[in-house]
Amino acid sequence: MFQLTLHYVPCPGKSTELLCTCEHSSFVSAKNPACVLHNFAKAPINLVCRFQYAMTIVVNEIIIKDGLLDSFWVAAADSRITLIPMSGKNTPTVLGYSKRTKLFHVPYLNAAVSYFGHASISSRYDWKTKKHIYNYMDEFMRAFIRTQASRINRLDEFANELARHLNLKMAVGLCEKMASGFHLCGFNQDGLPEFWFIRNADTFNLADGSYSGIQKSYSLISEEFLARDVADFGFDGTNPDKVSNVGRIYRNGDIRIAQAVWTAIDQQILPWIKNFQGSFTIPSIDNPEEYSEYVKFKCEYLAYLYKNWAKIENIARPIDVLVLKGPHAKQSTSSCEAPLSLTSAVASSCEIDQSLL
Repeated sequence: MFQLTLHYVPCPGKSTELLCTCEHSSFVSAKNPACVLHNFAKAPINLVCRFQYAMTIVVNEIIIKDGLLDSFWVAAADSRITLIPMSGKNTPTVLGYSKRTKLFHVPYLNAAVSYFGHASISSRYDWKTKKHIYNYMDEFMRAFIRTQASRINRLDEFANELARHLNLKMAVGLCEKMASGFHLCGFNQDGLPEFWFIRNADTFNLADGSYSGIQKSYSLISEEFLARDVADFGFDGTNPDKVSNVGRIYRNGDIRIAQAVWTAIDQQILPWIKNFQGSFTIPSIDNPEEYSEYVKFKCEYLAYLYKNWAKIENIARPIDVLVLKGPHAKQSTSSCEAPLSLTSAVASSCEIDQSLL
């Protein structure tokens, strides 16, 4: 019996020493792709870390018809999980793909929560099976949603508790290795729509698609719609009926490509469909389920592009979609003929582009 010092190396220049006890020098094998075997007499073993990430597409659209109380959310997310080595390279080597749920219903809040970035909160290597065992984010989210049912009554409570639990459960040093976050949408106790953004990065650069200001924990929590963006529609904080026939889109993940695809479909394909109204059904905001299929179509079109031509298939089907209706939403009986003005907010930025539906 002897001791070895392992250096956990998540990225170049940084290491955390772990002390373990081994019975013989066949502790690791050069055949194991997760390890690099060194001569024990010359150097410690470097355990090269692998991790799962969900750099993806998550979308939340708030559609406001006849006032803020007459509104609904459409939440969508793909299901691609990518396994890469934590090497610090700009273009990482892909070790494999898998499918995991990224969008979850929170029924007791009439809310939806989705994630991008990290797809696991910790992992360990099983030396007997020679496999990595991951604590996946979707498993964590299901357990969190279930156990908080009797404790949480508001969206702000959910957002803050989610961040607190993540910071307690996530492996030390893992969070800061990449941009990661959560979208939480729903309605507050007054029936007004809210969008909460929980993340570890404070800035997204639309010009090059990069995140900056990455924190060591999920320390950035903010409500982005009711407290900020709805003012763009003239809401003065008192009269919810003042805002009508508008909407806002929140995206994360591979934002630049998603935004380009969204704009192309809204401005080119949809007008083409409208020219053939006798042959096609036009998506209507008066039918939330029908409109959600339009959102899903855009996500699936994006997934098709990645499947056929992307160097790394970060986005893939199936696409999950949820529709959340406000408690005071009206039952429409006729189609809306007026155009819906949609604005697009990327990450936590105020960068906006305009499109018409």
